[in-house]
Amino acid sequence: MASVINVSIKENSGTGYGVGRFTTEDGSEVVTGRKKLDETHCIQATAVSNEEYSGERLQTIIENLINSAEIVDSAKVTMNILGMNVKNPESVSVRMTKDILELDNGQVNVYVSPYNKSLTGAGLDESFKIGETSLKYGNLKDSATGYMPFMVNGDYGNVKISAVSSDDLNSLFG
Repeated sequence: MASVINVSIKENSGTGYGVGRFTTEDGSEVVTGRKKLDETHCIQATAVSNEEYSGERLQTIIENLINSAEIVDSAKVTMNILGMNVKNPESVSVRMTKDILELDNGQVNVYVSPYNKSLTGAGLDESFKIGETSLKYGNLKDSATGYMPFMVNGDYGNVKISAVSSDDLNSLFG
């Protein structure tokens, strides 16, 4: 299983810059790094080791990640996922694993992943648009999580976006 690296842009508190590792009670190593980007912002990255990613390997990844981060322009930050602009991207946390991208704005969590099956006969009879992106959905809902699949098809293939509702997608994307 791939390790998850949580990356966020935080308000700059003025302390604690660099990369550190510590060991939890269960023997896992936690690697965390932080770097000042400007007078008001810093980048923070955290990950937990596992069989595939040792603490040393994660430390190298996080060091490279935070050391390469910079504010290129103080103009408005934009983020676009599958042709949909993310609303207020500066307040959205992004987490990635090998196959899943998670977007979290503090109120809504959305999961984006490849979908390698056919959409024919999948019960996706409804559709709506966010920007120029068409999303297909149906009367399907995961009984354990309450999430619904919204499907996007493009040059990149089929992509599944899991959200509680289309309202959640509209509150995150615009």
